Amino acid sequence: MLVVRFVFAMISYGAGVAGGFFMPILAVGALIGAIVGNVLYSAHLLDFSFVNNLIIFSMAAYFAGISKAPFTAIMLITELVGSMRNFMPLAFVVLVAYLVVDLTNGAPIYESLAERLATFKQLPIFKGRNEQIQIPVYAQSLVEDQQVRRIEWPKDSILATIRRGSHEIVPSGDTLIIAGDLLIFTVFSDNSGKIRTKLIALTQLLTENG
Repeated sequence: MLVVRFVFAMISYGAGVAGGFFMPILAVGALIGAIVGNVLYSAHLLDFSFVNNLIIFSMAAYFAGISKAPFTAIMLITELVGSMRNFMPLAFVVLVAYLVVDLTNGAPIYESLAERLATFKQLPIFKGRNEQIQIPVYAQSLVEDQQVRRIEWPKDSILATIRRGSHEIVPSGDTLIIAGDLLIFTVFSDNSGKIRTKLIALTQLLTENG
């Protein structure tokens, strides 16, 4: 199941078709935890009652490593299991996963997608250190019900992903932005403050924009 899930995930994302990330990432993480747990149980190194714990920890660690969003990983898995009992172990494994990815110069999946889109569509790829900015879209804002191509986005910013409910959308020029969307941008770190201000002006209420 792990091999099938991993291979088909590469095929799906390689095809460039818009799709979600949460469930595939969590599924692979859970399968890794189940495999490790059963191996340790078979070797009489772990009681079977702890296998479920390894599945939970593995989901959190894998998600944190792929997205480089440790706090999101902790809160997401805590919400999924419906208990705070594993909060401290989750924080530990997520921290380790994040540090390993950071030390090996791993890039978060959203940044990697942005670079891939930049390659395909000849968008600018920023040299130097980049960061992600998440901006919610409010009703009656300037970008509501507008296509991505019709919006004058700030310079040195790339709209990498649109999170709509539980779905992740890789935007194209024809993608329609609606109220409630969470826009995830990859931006040049040196200009992140100014870019964030401009993005908020585009996505907040028109009455607030003046």
